[in-house]
Amino acid sequence: MNKDHPEALPCLGVSKAGHDRGRLYIVLGVRDGMLQAADGVHSHVDKPKEKNEKHMQLIYNVSPEIRDLLKNAKIDSDLIHIKKLYSRIQSDR
Repeated sequence: MNKDHPEALPCLGVSKAGHDRGRLYIVLGVRDGMLQAADGVHSHVDKPKEKNEKHMQLIYNVSPEIRDLLKNAKIDSDLIHIKKLYSRIQSDR
């Protein structure tokens, strides 16, 4: 992630390491050099999981619909909806 371009956040990311490997997250921000990621189920908007940037594959190239939903996500059910929509779009490709 280029920390000089915070407009890229929020974005999607997939965990590359750890017990949550392969899990899709919404990266909400950066704090103290760590990504703040939530999935709406195991980690929540109000208490995101801290992930090392090296352990996340960030996904910036998403549909405009998902981009709008990401910018307006406020509660856990929003995150779950975004993840389901992204998965549906990916499976249609």
